Amino acid sequence: MALSSGELLDRIFEANNLPKVSWDGSPSVRPYNARVSNLKIKVAGYQFVHPEIREF
Repeated sequence: MALSSGELLDRIFEANNLPKVSWDGSPSVRPYNARVSNLKIKVAGYQFVHPEIREF
C-alpha cells in the first residue's frame, strides 16, 4: 500500500499527538531529491558531523 506524502505526514503527526498539516493545495514546482551546494555554510566555518553521503 503506497501512501501519498500528505497521508504519511498525517499518520506521523497523529501518532505523535501533533496537529495536522494545513495544505494550501497549490502545485509544487520544487524537484525532489535535489542536490544542493553547502559552500556558503562551509565557508562560514560549519563542519558537518557526516561530511559525505555514501551512495550505493
